[in-house]
Amino acid sequence: MSWLPEDFFIGHPGPPEARPNRPLGQGDVFADVPMAVRAAIKNGQLGASAKIEMVIVVSSSCGMRKDAGRLNDLVQVAPVKRLQSLADGWSEPWAGRYNVLPLPGLTIGDARDPAAANLGRIGLCSADGLATPARLASVSLAGMRALKCRLSMYFTRAVVGDWLFAVGAQEEWHELDLWERWTTRTGGEDDFQGWLDEVNPNFPARTRRETIYDDLVGIEQQLEQATERA
Repeated sequence: MSWLPEDFFIGHPGPPEARPNRPLGQGDVFADVPMAVRAAIKNGQLGASAKIEMVIVVSSSCGMRKDAGRLNDLVQVAPVKRLQSLADGWSEPWAGRYNVLPLPGLTIGDARDPAAANLGRIGLCSADGLATPARLASVSLAGMRALKCRLSMYFTRAVVGDWLFAVGAQEEWHELDLWERWTTRTGGEDDFQGWLDEVNPNFPARTRRETIYDDLVGIEQQLEQATERA
């Protein structure tokens, strides 16, 4: 049985969806992004050379942000290549090769070759380069779990089950989903993070953010009520 879900991206079984109102999140794929790929010496100073790449965001959706949901200047991404160029002949059950993450549903070029992320080349890009019009895909909840698990296995070389990331992925993915609904209903992202940090009336000692896993349905109902006036 493969650890890799077929519904890795939102939109399955159709093509991945770009979701214009969805905030930037882990697992988003973008085209034509300048990213730092290798060290380089210029004028006697150590720096990094850049290359235009298709990329997948590997920074966590929270880790890439400052207070109030503002993005950091730099975001960690991995280049997306043709699967065949990274692991020729590799297929289900996708054993080993922790540096490669197949991306079901995403293709490259006119030949629609299957795509994969090269985790061995994770680098940095400017947040300004991750603009919504250039987004090709947004990860599903199952895809986010698989991505978090794969990143852990790549960096630690320890085989772990994706169930370890169930709660974290659930909270992170549904926060993005709630934020997307807020933006769609109000026309902007303003005030969402402050609203999420307010006390959840269903759990008076905890905030809405702290209770996404425990009270998602209740928070969704509260969001609809809060945005009715928008």
